[in-house]
Amino acid sequence: MCGIVGIFDLQHKLSKEDLVAFTDSMHHRGPDGSGYALLSGNHLGLGHRRLSILDLSEAGSQPMHLLHGRYTIVYNGEIFNFLELRRELKSLGYQFQSDTDTEVFALAYHHWGTDCFNRFNGMWAAAIWDEVNRELLLCRDRFGIKPLYCYTREGYLAFASETNAFLHLKGHRRSINDALFLMNIAEPYALEGASLTPFDDIISLPPGHFLRFGLSGSSNPEPWFNPKQYLTSERGSLTAHAERFKELFFDAVSLRLRADVPIATALSGGLDSSSVFSAVVQLSQQGKLERTPSDFRRAFIASFPGTELDELEYARMVLEHTGAEGTVVEVDYANLAAKTEQLTRAFDCISANPLTAIHSVYEGMAQAGFRISLDGHGVDELMFGYRDMVAAALEWQKWNSSEEETRSTFGVLSGLYAPEFRHELETRFNKDLAWASGRRGTLKYRLGKMLKRPVGSLQPFPGHPLADGKQSYNWPVSDQAGYPWMSMPGQIAWLEFFKTTLPALLRNYDKASMLNSVEIRMPFMDWRLVMYTLSLPLEHKLGSGYTKLVLREAMRGVLAEQVRTRTWKVGFMSPVQQWFNQGLGDWVMDTLNSREFKNRPWWQAQRVLDYAEQQRKEGWSRKGAEQVWKLINAHLIAQ
Repeated sequence: MCGIVGIFDLQHKLSKEDLVAFTDSMHHRGPDGSGYALLSGNHLGLGHRRLSILDLSEAGSQPMHLLHGRYTIVYNGEIFNFLELRRELKSLGYQFQSDTDTEVFALAYHHWGTDCFNRFNGMWAAAIWDEVNRELLLCRDRFGIKPLYCYTREGYLAFASETNAFLHLKGHRRSINDALFLMNIAEPYALEGASLTPFDDIISLPPGHFLRFGLSGSSNPEPWFNPKQYLTSERGSLTAHAERFKELFFDAVSLRLRADVPIATALSGGLDSSSVFSAVVQLSQQGKLERTPSDFRRAFIASFPGTELDELEYARMVLEHTGAEGTVVEVDYANLAAKTEQLTRAFDCISANPLTAIHSVYEGMAQAGFRISLDGHGVDELMFGYRDMVAAALEWQKWNSSEEETRSTFGVLSGLYAPEFRHELETRFNKDLAWASGRRGTLKYRLGKMLKRPVGSLQPFPGHPLADGKQSYNWPVSDQAGYPWMSMPGQIAWLEFFKTTLPALLRNYDKASMLNSVEIRMPFMDWRLVMYTLSLPLEHKLGSGYTKLVLREAMRGVLAEQVRTRTWKVGFMSPVQQWFNQGLGDWVMDTLNSREFKNRPWWQAQRVLDYAEQQRKEGWSRKGAEQVWKLINAHLIAQ
């Protein structure tokens, strides 16, 4: 796990100094060492910051040169099935000089070409120079877990693991794309899934793609992974599906316990992270793990005392059930404003919520000597873990499913809210259902057709009300024509996972963890498990009063029962409303009153100030705090 950069300039030669500042701007991604290589007559430079995870010796240093200098690789990520691939390559006559997955990656590429990527179970962003073919290949994992941002012009390519590294690229002046910036302020989940950033000319290599850059210049990104071809129509009982899900999940966890440094788990107390940690503990008792460190049964828990986001009670239930050790981490409120500002600038993205809280968990891990965190990301998007996903499925069912199925889904949606809101929800639902049922005969086909359009392009989303409220934008995702081969509920999950929510969350968590030199591993994003889950019928994901139904069934007897059957969802985020009313209140107003904020072209500063003053006087609402936060976030990254 590392930070990588590269510069390929066909017109001008490079020096080591051209690489050093660019590379070392990401020292936090790799504090254990740095490396630089000039290739192709000094027209290509590759840089690497190392976070040592496998083979801590110098043999694991990068850039790594292999096969008598034919290949040079810089690589960020992990190939979790590297031991199996290493044994296979050895049987084919390959010899190894290290115990790293980096070497396995490069030699697999030599043997199988780009087909090797389909053999990898992991997360990665890599660049490989082939001295024989005089060609640089960039590649990214199936789901874009590891970032890779690119800047290109005629005869020139630069890439890096983070957007703010380009601030240190010689000769490059980063600028903001006003339209994309406003779109991102309005909707923080809008750009990442479309491989865009709010900056001119900086894009990401799309997940599951590779890009070739040779002496004649750059080609277009080519897909090497087509998720559609792995979808099936899984039939069978919930019990059978839960057994298969558990088998895949436990194997995914087992593979992600391979390392030469200690491993921890980020435990929120919710279903997903609790399932990961419970699986870790059970696997430790079976004694079948390979290449696993001695210290891997430790949990770190974020606590927000006195707020609705505090899940410490449930996390302790998991610890009690497993008999494992946990460490509680709290945000340092004494320095909250300065830390939030510093981290927001470092994150270099627009987030719906300050990333201070999630950063604190990985900071706690790093201080305790842990370099790896197992996290529960990905399953919400696969199995309707968010209220808006359930609500979208419910809206579709009102016109296309039986009343029994529709009421079952409403029961799930109701359970995601606090008890005091459920009566009002039920009253409104019954009115809506009665209205829809009485009009199905005349509107069914018209509405049914409309509701089968892809969620991401149903309608434009409005501009931010305090920024430029007159503008609205369509989702900038690809495949706007939709997915006619999928049902509407299937499209909901597909778009959440591949195009909207999850890509932005992956970016946020990569930044939060790597600022602390901690690698995140995500068992639920094992590609085998992802494709199996997407292939399951809706009623095994959403039903019987639950989201993520098949996961709950798979964890029966493994997970603490009160956690396994929880329905009220609490997101892992900073308690922005409480912070604006308390520790961040003065800082917020000082920022909004600053000359720099007032001179920004993307909002009407006086209107924002008037709104903030009213909110502060009445007590910040959650909606008000989130709206103003996005403007402050945008202001801080507009360097």
